[in-house]
Amino acid sequence: MVNGQLLAYGDVVVVGDNFGVRITEIVGTKDLLDSLDTKK
Repeated sequence: MVNGQLLAYGDVVVVGDNFGVRITEIVGTKDLLDSLDTKK
């Protein structure tokens, strides 16, 4: 989520002492608009 908006799904990746995010799916237009509608 960025600024309260769902933009993508992903996994947290840990390698040693480092953390990262692996994006597995970018939200489609319909899902993005649906997430905006729920903010009202």
